[in-house]
Amino acid sequence: MQQIDTEVIDVASEYVISNTKTKQVEIKNLEELKLKLNTNEIEYIQQNVNIVNNLLNQRIVTMLDDGSMWLTNEIRLRGGKINRSEVKFWGLRRYNNQANTKKAADELIKNGKQLKNITNIHPVVLGILGLTGGVLGTIAGAVGLGNVAGNWAYNIGLELRKKNNTYGTVLDINWMGSYKVWKQTNKTQ
Repeated sequence: MQQIDTEVIDVASEYVISNTKTKQVEIKNLEELKLKLNTNEIEYIQQNVNIVNNLLNQRIVTMLDDGSMWLTNEIRLRGGKINRSEVKFWGLRRYNNQANTKKAADELIKNGKQLKNITNIHPVVLGILGLTGGVLGTIAGAVGLGNVAGNWAYNIGLELRKKNNTYGTVLDINWMGSYKVWKQTNKTQ
């Protein structure tokens, strides 16, 4: 699994924009960005932009007028960001309330032994996390974790359980399968 330093994402975030006129993600001032990142990091950022633009072109992802991007099949949901997946150029930010987090964590942990036998991130695992629709193929296809995929899923379950609170959790998962789980608060954005 490719691990990209969060500092790379932070630097690139200043250069990757949502063009609300073309409904595409683009890199502004690429030459300037090349001065700040190495060739592998630039290629990684460009791959991410291409992934998101493909998802936009396939209408799996919808870009709103404010430039935010959400999974199209979740766009009609109301009530804040609870149980929704926001698309970023680097991957997905999944918001789950307390009940959905508990359900996902319990299922991932309970089925840990069976999951440890899988060799890829299976769409069922991503579905448990609440990641549905066309992004399943994008993440599952991009990640080749070999025999660690089961541990990956089991460990996400443990993190979800540990970080769950009254407001639920937020799961950041990049297109290569790296993840971070954090607690939601009443001020989560």
